[in-house]
Amino acid sequence: MRSVQMVAAAAVATVVLLSTPSQAQQTVLEGSDGLVSINGQSACVQPDASFIIRNIPANALRPGSEPIDCPVRLQGVPIPSNPPNALDPIFLIWERLDSLFFPAIPSAATVPIQITALGLQSCEPITVVTNGQPERWDVFVTLSEVQPQPPGQLQAFLDHADGGAFIADIPVRPRFVFTSVDGPPATVTIESSIDYLITINDAPWSYVPPLWYNPIQIQGFEQLDGDFSLLTAPFVPLPNSPNFFPGVVGGGSFPVPPCPSVMGLELATQAILASPSPGAPAQRPVLTEIPSSIIAYPPFTPGGPIGSSCIPDFGCVLTDPTCGGVIGSYNGDGSFCDPLICLPPIPTLGLQFDQVDFVFSSVQLLDTEWGRLQVDVPVVSVDFGLTAGYINIYSNLGWVVQNLPFDINDGNDLFSYYFTIAPLSGVPVFDLSIYLEVTSNPLQLFFDGPRSFTSVGDIEFNAQGKAPGPVTFLGIGTPIAPGTILFPTIGLTESLTQPNKSNVQSAHNQCYPMSIANSLQYLEDRYGLPVPDPHIPGLKGDTSLVGKLDSAADRGVTSRSNGSGIGDVDMLTGKFLYLKNTGLDKKLVLKHQGSLEAGVKGQNFTRHGVTSTNESDSTDKVTWQWVCDELAKGEDVELSWLYDGGGGHVVRVFECGKTLGIPWIGYVHDRLQTDVDPMDNKGLECVRVFMIDTDNDNNPNAGAKNREIDFAHSESADTDMDGVTNGIDNAPNAFNPGQEDLDTNGVPDVLESPFLVEDTIPGASIPAAGSERFGAFPNPMPSDPLFKDLWYEGTVANQTNDSVRVAISFEYWFGGSGTSTTDIDTTFLPANSVRDVGAGIRINDCPDSVAVQFTSIDGPVVINAGLLKHLCYGFDTGGGCCVGSRGDFNCDGGVGLPDLSTMIDYLFISFTPLCCVEEADLNIDGAIGLPDLSLMIDHLFITFTPLPPCP
Repeated sequence: MRSVQMVAAAAVATVVLLSTPSQAQQTVLEGSDGLVSINGQSACVQPDASFIIRNIPANALRPGSEPIDCPVRLQGVPIPSNPPNALDPIFLIWERLDSLFFPAIPSAATVPIQITALGLQSCEPITVVTNGQPERWDVFVTLSEVQPQPPGQLQAFLDHADGGAFIADIPVRPRFVFTSVDGPPATVTIESSIDYLITINDAPWSYVPPLWYNPIQIQGFEQLDGDFSLLTAPFVPLPNSPNFFPGVVGGGSFPVPPCPSVMGLELATQAILASPSPGAPAQRPVLTEIPSSIIAYPPFTPGGPIGSSCIPDFGCVLTDPTCGGVIGSYNGDGSFCDPLICLPPIPTLGLQFDQVDFVFSSVQLLDTEWGRLQVDVPVVSVDFGLTAGYINIYSNLGWVVQNLPFDINDGNDLFSYYFTIAPLSGVPVFDLSIYLEVTSNPLQLFFDGPRSFTSVGDIEFNAQGKAPGPVTFLGIGTPIAPGTILFPTIGLTESLTQPNKSNVQSAHNQCYPMSIANSLQYLEDRYGLPVPDPHIPGLKGDTSLVGKLDSAADRGVTSRSNGSGIGDVDMLTGKFLYLKNTGLDKKLVLKHQGSLEAGVKGQNFTRHGVTSTNESDSTDKVTWQWVCDELAKGEDVELSWLYDGGGGHVVRVFECGKTLGIPWIGYVHDRLQTDVDPMDNKGLECVRVFMIDTDNDNNPNAGAKNREIDFAHSESADTDMDGVTNGIDNAPNAFNPGQEDLDTNGVPDVLESPFLVEDTIPGASIPAAGSERFGAFPNPMPSDPLFKDLWYEGTVANQTNDSVRVAISFEYWFGGSGTSTTDIDTTFLPANSVRDVGAGIRINDCPDSVAVQFTSIDGPVVINAGLLKHLCYGFDTGGGCCVGSRGDFNCDGGVGLPDLSTMIDYLFISFTPLCCVEEADLNIDGAIGLPDLSLMIDHLFITFTPLPPCP
């Protein structure tokens, strides 16, 4: 496992303030120097560069906030000035407090310096745990308002008559401003108790600016706000700097160097903010583990052709054609000193690369062939000017990422993708040479191209929790082999992403119950499913949703960092017990595909009176089409896979798609399950994987060879208990199993019929083994009804200390002759509980009157007030939907201009079907067309001839 100290790095260019050229060659006068970001824009430039915030005590941000000792990536913020924006985009200024004197060439001179202005802000919020809950804060760093800044030192080297290089150490006593992002609004200012250090290493300087250098001109400048305190004292003086230009290569007549890293003002120096140990003096950081990308300036005779040579850390130096003794690749006149390729930094900050360490309980494998790409969609979208597109990455191994989709509008702004980063495990990867291609359309052909350089971090992975057996690394599998996905030239490209992708930290081996908890929370967020328990981190024995599922399944648990995995049969048994105990089983439709362990496959699965329907085909495999169809219907899916070497993992799927016919899915999970995450606040991620058979064994895999997808389960909300799940129910809160819309106007008949009757059922107590009937209630009687829906909604209470059941049945009468139903629904009531109850039935014809009956089976129950609803609809008057005279084209009950507009739209514009064809057939020829339109215009504007009656 690699351990790399994280320090703050900002690749910057420098600009001199109030500068005029001078012919002085031996003495550099005192003055001030300012730093700006790349190309004059604030930017975070190193994916792993961070500033370590230390010594922020507990309760500093809020009561209950934990101490802060964490990294934060920083970017420059323009310093306020008077007049405003005079120094934009300068974010750092130091003052040289004395002159530099060089007695000869070459020689060196040292001068004291002091920082006078600083503005940095976090590229993304940091996370601080407060009272056990993670909370995000933005961070702003500037200079202390109450303590003076300690002096530092700048040492300059005069290598030739036009300038040389310099190094600088600048101590900083900072002030931190924390602003709450997603908690209660708060802004907290904290003065640092320790000093930090800015180090500039081997940066060039020149007596005069080169011809291509255009310094910022400041006119009418008055004062500068160095501590960001709204232009209050102290203000920063800016002495003249006539002959010191940091960040500029000496020799103003030299051409722009061709290396991409040093075009114009880019990457001229590197500022390092290092965090010392508390109380320790500030020391210069070691740069050996950080790609420096620094311009060095070895001696050479100016005037001849120059170019850029590339050094092993992928930085660049300016040299003559002999390369000046520097090992690297010369890119000036085509000559080469070494075949090493000089690579520019990766062109976007929206891509983070990491190498995976597998850290399971039984075994560990460090520096594996697994890599992770994390995609920040908004950043990628801005950088490439695409709201949606595809990411393709070629490394020395080949095409490791192919047609990875992203879309700024799908709500999945940060997701991960796992790929092959190394040829075998045990080889640490610190950086990658890649060709990045971001396209608006998926590719069918893949070729290598201009490479970029990116650093690689290190992450841990502990995704397990499905029994049987401990994990071995022989069976973890390998990522999809580079370049093996063959995208056809013609293939369907589609995607679907569900909202409300809830994800919560898992305890050790808790992935299975947590995937179910994430699913139930999704159904509550989207459909209002009445889940009674909070979706928070939890454990067996507590009152959290995942804890209740843990308890119902009786998973082996002793603490959040010590728990066993669980298999499909045991977990589904526990899930069904939880659903029954909470009454959620009445409001869910359960389905599955694939094989449970112990040979349970190709059949329905029933436990505790709750049944999941098998929807596997003859192969008993989990199919992408079934998973995606469930998501498209608004339902949730838990997906599990097995590692060949034992154990497995379970996730909640929330998105799916195809790219040129190649299927993929997206899921949420916790890749670190507490035992390798002591703070239990890391590891949550959304992951996209291709769901294809990568090992050719006729089983789909989860983005890797030997990750065998073996089982998928779906809970679908059905709040009205009519057997039609909410995602596709045209009236999710009204019992209508037939989904009738007989007048085809887009409104379910159950929501628009004037014949719906709601009769209140009063409360009543029913003794053990007793029954009580309520009714009979009369029905409205339209002529010749086709269907009758009858249902009850209410609650029942069990006031005893034992579990009981209550059954609901119906009676109805035709002409005085009664008909009884058997028990339509039996509801389980735990001790001292209240449950929503409901039952419905659909019958032919429309009875004269109806009744509902309750029967207590195991003990007494209390019937609370509820509603018996009955509806007759779909009746036939002989003329279909037409009523009275024809002409009501829009079915609003009248005839006028709106009907004429409806007819014109139907015939010539949107071709939207008419709500009632008979109403529009004005010439009674069985067809709808121009003759009917002419009759309508005549009726409304010309002869006013009455329209014919309905049949």
